[in-house]
Amino acid sequence: MLKVATVLMVIVMIFGGLYALFVTFAPQIIAGSTMEARAGKTLDQVTDGDCVEALIVQTRHLGVMAVGAVIALFFVVFTGFRKGEKWAWWCCLLAGLVIWGYGVYIQASEADMLNLILHLVGIILMLLSLLLPIRDAPAIFTCVANPKASCTGAALKQTAPSFITVDIWRKRSLSHPPNPAAERVW
Repeated sequence: MLKVATVLMVIVMIFGGLYALFVTFAPQIIAGSTMEARAGKTLDQVTDGDCVEALIVQTRHLGVMAVGAVIALFFVVFTGFRKGEKWAWWCCLLAGLVIWGYGVYIQASEADMLNLILHLVGIILMLLSLLLPIRDAPAIFTCVANPKASCTGAALKQTAPSFITVDIWRKRSLSHPPNPAAERVW
């Protein structure tokens, strides 16, 4: 499931990158949609040309920042997420919720349907790619609940990626020292 989740996360990054490039190179469409949702006017109906230009430049600037965020997340996905590392999973979750979640919130409150649909697609794909590897997580929780269960590093490594594992040894008493061969997993 981790490979499928990684491929899906790459699709999310490509979708986010295309959206960011669209905002960067065609900011009039996004700025026009935002203006219509907020003020009920198209960009052509706004009489102050400086305000329109400022809105377009600001929208383009947000697109460039989004391109930078997508590039940074590509490095996270290809270095840590595909290996199942915990820090990469949390990084993708936090970045995804900030980027896509805030977009859904703000676009829904403004009733900007064009941007809302794009943000909904992004957050749904991102959440799917983050939730797919958790399918095998219950095997880990049995180790915490039942100290006599087979909780070796090899067993845990086969059942779930490392970003889902919990630090079992903190939950057990000191009479059960950790297995040195399994330390690499957590």
